[in-house]
Amino acid sequence: MNLFPDVIVRAYRGGPEGGHLQVAGVLRQIRGEATPGDVRSEWGGGASVSGVGPVPIKTLTDRIMFQVNAGWGIARYINDLNSTGGMDAVFDTTSGRLVPLPALGWYIGYEHQWKEWKAVETMNLRSTILWSIVMVDNPEFQPPDAYRRTNRISTNVVFSPRMSPELNRL
Repeated sequence: MNLFPDVIVRAYRGGPEGGHLQVAGVLRQIRGEATPGDVRSEWGGGASVSGVGPVPIKTLTDRIMFQVNAGWGIARYINDLNSTGGMDAVFDTTSGRLVPLPALGWYIGYEHQWKEWKAVETMNLRSTILWSIVMVDNPEFQPPDAYRRTNRISTNVVFSPRMSPELNRL
């Protein structure tokens, strides 16, 4: 358990039609036990830039979305690394030092609204295609099978039925 909470600063600038740009930074303490009772601590930190840009198409507004996260010991802020159980830092077994791992993660996506189809104009139907990469710069002392990189492309279709006015009042 860390003794110092993550300190986060953020600047946000809204734009037209739901667009925005956000810049953030984090400073955090990372702690771990080299051996039972031998607690070590290091500092990590990083930065993030994210945004959404509207793309007007006919009467709809599609969106381009992006985010870049980079730093040392920031695995909890990168989805692929957080889901693997952390990877904020590793112990150098020769020196006993806790080493925050440098990481970079980014994605870019395009979200399309499908309301121009007559058959779905009363529905909230949208789809997204997204490309993301996560990279960890592992120290030489880590094993060769340590997590290093993810390169992913994903797509989806999301349907949200419109509620009747009676249900909205509940």
